[in-house]
Amino acid sequence: LNRPLYPVRAGGVVTNWQDADRIWNYALAELGASIPLSHHPIIMTEPVHLSPSQRMTMVSHVFEYLSAPAYYTASSALLSTYAANLPIALVIDSGYAGTSTLPVYDHAPIRNHARRHDVAGQAIDDWLQQALTNEVGLELPSNGAWDDVLWLAKTERCRVAKDFEEGVMRWKNTVDDGGEEEIWDLPDGMKVRLDTPLGLRAGEVSFNPSMLGLDVGGLQHDAFDVIMKCVQGRRKSLCRNILLAGGNTMFPAFGARLKCELERLFGEGTAINIISPRNRVYSAWVGGSMLSELSTFERMCVTRAEYEEAGPEIANRKFL
Repeated sequence: LNRPLYPVRAGGVVTNWQDADRIWNYALAELGASIPLSHHPIIMTEPVHLSPSQRMTMVSHVFEYLSAPAYYTASSALLSTYAANLPIALVIDSGYAGTSTLPVYDHAPIRNHARRHDVAGQAIDDWLQQALTNEVGLELPSNGAWDDVLWLAKTERCRVAKDFEEGVMRWKNTVDDGGEEEIWDLPDGMKVRLDTPLGLRAGEVSFNPSMLGLDVGGLQHDAFDVIMKCVQGRRKSLCRNILLAGGNTMFPAFGARLKCELERLFGEGTAINIISPRNRVYSAWVGGSMLSELSTFERMCVTRAEYEEAGPEIANRKFL
């Protein structure tokens, strides 16, 4: 691999299968030095709204190009419930390519009530880059340089305010009272002085997509709408088990802000509990690992024999 490969685009869907095959083969070859891959099933994650045709293409590539003996796939949101040991949960899974909101009951995904949109890590990267260029005047020579700056900004500087307007006002009052303006240290040693709470504004994007020019509600509205779609007897359980997953939920105070927003939307009398696992960047992979240890896992997989007999359609019949 001598160039960056980006086979997965908005929504977490593979759009370049040739590049995807190259990445998978490279990764499996690295493992193959110590693990006989032909004897081990492959688990992959998939986005909540993956179409039946896309799932069929995926299973075909696993058996035709990766020589897998068996295959299992589930949404990263569903696998996150295994990592958190939560059979009942409303999973808000926000990563780089998209955000999904999925109700899960007894470890079964209720896909017809799920929501997804593209406001996630990549959208925040784009917003940050535009703001640093247009408002700060920062110019960088390459996409690689920008990647380093955006990664540093998001991991060290961006945050969420429980009340955005109050947070901005507090920042302004601090500066007006003689406090230091916000200064960002860049990877190359440069220092950028900001006259606007850029980190706070970046964290607001997930809750206020109008900052991107989009006429859609924030993830709090998705969560509210999804819960209200579910039968009434399940709503309280879902409200008490709202599970965060994915790197885009790692901003400080993300869970606290979501709790405030949902308490406002549901009103008094509804208990809201946000579960924010410390390792939620890797929740899907932890959940997949735990699932593979179950005694029932082999029966959950599509085997090569099943694939050769029934074709790729077997995946849509077997996987939730």
